[in-house]
Amino acid sequence: MLSNVTSEFVGLPSVSSSPTVQGVVGPSNPIDVYRFNLGGAGTVEVSTNGTTATTTTRLYEDINRNQVIDNGEFLGRDVTSSGQVDVLRSNVGAGDYLVVLEAPSDGRTTPYRLSFSGPAGASLGGGATPPPPPAGSANGTVNRYFDFLTGTHFYTANAAEQAARSSDSRYRFEGASFDSGGPNTVERFFNNVTGTYFYTINPAERDAVILDPNYTLQSGLGFNSSANPAPGFIPVFRFFNTTTGVHFYTPNPQEAQTVRATLPGFRDEGVGFYADPLG
Repeated sequence: MLSNVTSEFVGLPSVSSSPTVQGVVGPSNPIDVYRFNLGGAGTVEVSTNGTTATTTTRLYEDINRNQVIDNGEFLGRDVTSSGQVDVLRSNVGAGDYLVVLEAPSDGRTTPYRLSFSGPAGASLGGGATPPPPPAGSANGTVNRYFDFLTGTHFYTANAAEQAARSSDSRYRFEGASFDSGGPNTVERFFNNVTGTYFYTINPAERDAVILDPNYTLQSGLGFNSSANPAPGFIPVFRFFNTTTGVHFYTPNPQEAQTVRATLPGFRDEGVGFYADPLG
């Protein structure tokens, strides 16, 4: 799922109506996604302006209505340089559509304004509210996926989430990491700004993050581990990416050592928790 798509809508009643949304994209927020629906065929225009660095705007038809960018859904692309105004225009039919605005490829941060116009019967949404989590148990094997859209990793023991991501071309399955087991819960938070996830087993850290409006606690979608060393359990190392503001976790000591040796922008935060090894 494109998790920074909101459920709030702005009316787009006629071709002469051009609602504008504003935002900021950069290393800590690499994309913003806006969703709109058309009740009938017509011409849609997306105008990008107000940038201070080069951004890319892409238009997709959400054919499956699953808020996932699948093969064959791409409709058009427009690159907007600093200070320019560019219009992405497409003749489309009734259905659901996604507009993705990408951060500059050179690592800079830029504000932007998007103006939309379209035929009667259109409605528009955008922002950073995650979709409701699927039901399921947090017991079992914790799998790891790489998210091509955010460049981060996602861990889940939830069978419904595993099935959804395994069939989604946005994600690459990287295998089973460890089992969900132990006396403590690793809580999972959704970052409403970056569209990524944060995991913590520390109750004090959990309580502090709950108070941060940029995060949403996804109760029941964490997994079990141990906060302290336990017989047979393995350390899961935690790193903080000082460029993007996102954490990276790995139970693989060789991978952790590679990060320490080759990625100076990753701050070593030690052991995040202790996991029940596979099997």
